[in-house]
Amino acid sequence: MKKLFYILFIFLFSCSQKSDSQRNEIAEPSNSAEINAVVTPVKPIQTRAEEPLYDTWTFDKVDGTKLVFKEGPIFDTELVNLEYIGQIDIDQEAPFFIYSGRNCDECDANTAIYFHSPRHGQLNVGNGENRYGYPGRERDYQSDSLLYQARAFYGEALKGVKGIVWYQKTLMEDNSFQNSVFIARIDGESIKGEEVKGYDRHLQETLSLNMSGKNREIKGRDYTSEP
Repeated sequence: MKKLFYILFIFLFSCSQKSDSQRNEIAEPSNSAEINAVVTPVKPIQTRAEEPLYDTWTFDKVDGTKLVFKEGPIFDTELVNLEYIGQIDIDQEAPFFIYSGRNCDECDANTAIYFHSPRHGQLNVGNGENRYGYPGRERDYQSDSLLYQARAFYGEALKGVKGIVWYQKTLMEDNSFQNSVFIARIDGESIKGEEVKGYDRHLQETLSLNMSGKNREIKGRDYTSEP
């Protein structure tokens, strides 16, 4: 009887060990999966700041007072009747934009040219500040007599000089027209305006650069003087 009891005890003990072993084998895959989930590398997110700055200023459209660019940037000019003309790149930062508009709605102000880079923040356009004359022909709003005419070019305006240049003919008090050359040039990261002598010589230089594709002429328009 004792022998039978001893055999039964060994059999039950063996089954118990086998059951524990099976439970351990079933649990192993779960533990392994948890370990794998922890060590799986996460791909870093690439931020927009890693993109080259010069890729972010491709002009797309005008939206009210704003210039909208294809890659996302938006520049609010705070001007009405806004038109984009072009831009001048000097480095990988924001370009210098040439655009036109008026600083007031339902007023007698003429459309003017503006020359500015967003790298310098917002441009003050109130009270006629920071505006340049539009090329073309300006006539007196009462007599229709010619007061001013000009051609303007932007890009490499003069040899080795980037900016906008105006070739102007202005009516004087003796009814003669005086020629002058005015350039708004990019100097480092700022814009400096000055008159330069040599109308005919500089005009030929600018036209030669224009033929080489180094600058573009801003299409002129006819308009009347402000009351």
